[in-house]
Amino acid sequence: MEKFQSKIARSPDFVLSADQVTADIEQLITFTEDVHPLFLKGLPKYSFLTDFWEGYEIAKANLLKMCGQPATVAELKYEVYKYISSLNDAHAVIFDLPISQLDIDWEWIDGKLYLLDENGKLTDKEVVSLGNVPIETLIQEANIVFPSENEIGKEYNAKVYAKSKVILQHFGIESSSGTTVEYLENNQIKQMDCTYTNFQNGKEDKRTYLELIDDDIVYISLEDFAYAKTGLGELKNIIDDIEEYKKMGIENYIVDLADNGGGIVPYADDLMHALGIEKIPRGEFIARMSPLSQSQTGYIRSEGKGVVKASPSVRRDENINIYILMNEESFSLAQMFAIRLSDSNAATIIGRPSRQGTSFFCNPIYFELNYSGIDGRVTSGIAIRPDEEKVEEPILQPDVYVNKTEDIVQTAVDYIRKQSK
Repeated sequence: MEKFQSKIARSPDFVLSADQVTADIEQLITFTEDVHPLFLKGLPKYSFLTDFWEGYEIAKANLLKMCGQPATVAELKYEVYKYISSLNDAHAVIFDLPISQLDIDWEWIDGKLYLLDENGKLTDKEVVSLGNVPIETLIQEANIVFPSENEIGKEYNAKVYAKSKVILQHFGIESSSGTTVEYLENNQIKQMDCTYTNFQNGKEDKRTYLELIDDDIVYISLEDFAYAKTGLGELKNIIDDIEEYKKMGIENYIVDLADNGGGIVPYADDLMHALGIEKIPRGEFIARMSPLSQSQTGYIRSEGKGVVKASPSVRRDENINIYILMNEESFSLAQMFAIRLSDSNAATIIGRPSRQGTSFFCNPIYFELNYSGIDGRVTSGIAIRPDEEKVEEPILQPDVYVNKTEDIVQTAVDYIRKQSK
């Protein structure tokens, strides 16, 4: 398989000729419609596979309006963001890291953003605008520019991207250092200055390890399912330890997938097998075949589609109790891990819902536009959840909900204690 590597580096202010803009736009649209599975014929009529069309046609038309006229790389990239976002595919992204954003600590509560204090505690200071641009306007634009697969994804975009430099610049806030934050406190509008920083997703402290809690609960923390990050030894050692604890008769296993960004399916399967899932439940998988997907992912054909039929039944060790911890950042394979076991009643989900849909797009295919150097990825596969009766439910609701202010691990331990009485 070919490894994708970006080759062009352009300044955001670099001016592309009219012909270059047109060529890049035509290249992107052709690539997307030749690769992404949404454009396959004969797909199931699930809403997440059909409801995108109106938004996609609008974004495509706006992108095509740029043809035949010069533009900076930044101007073209903004419309490319919106075009890719219209697929409602959280795996489809433009590479533009690190994302610069205002250095604000805030939290999304009941449809509003509230500032946190220096200790990370919630205040009653409601943010009403940034740089005097209404926060509702910024949130609405963030959900056009960045993709979301469910309502949790929209809330995530509000929290993360409404304060991003790319959104603020779109509304004329050109300062490179930052802008003002206007907030409501005691029925008065107050203001403070805020500078830009690079986006931090809160995953820096996440580690992969296993520990025993009170001699009868095994706690497994997983940074991701990618050995490239965690190292083959760490996950293998965890699996070996699980086998030893099972021999000792320990029945309760907490799998912490909060802030887990996903990874590689066989590694998740290895963990499931270690946890007593002898037959893993799987939903239908649909792959879009193309020359690019064949070269980048190793698909056996270069055209048409491949379908792996669902196998939703589970066979498991009934003596093992699995508790999966989730939050908004449990993404991709972490979400799939939870859905497979939840749909088959093989695990208890504790925490908060993921911003990932319950059926979603996967298997990325990479691109780079020839003249602007704008690069990113779309996907070539569709993973459908095992329980087909729940496919139209885009959010995996936890069995035990944990507020953001509560300790998710302690909540899980307390829940296990109550179940054991």
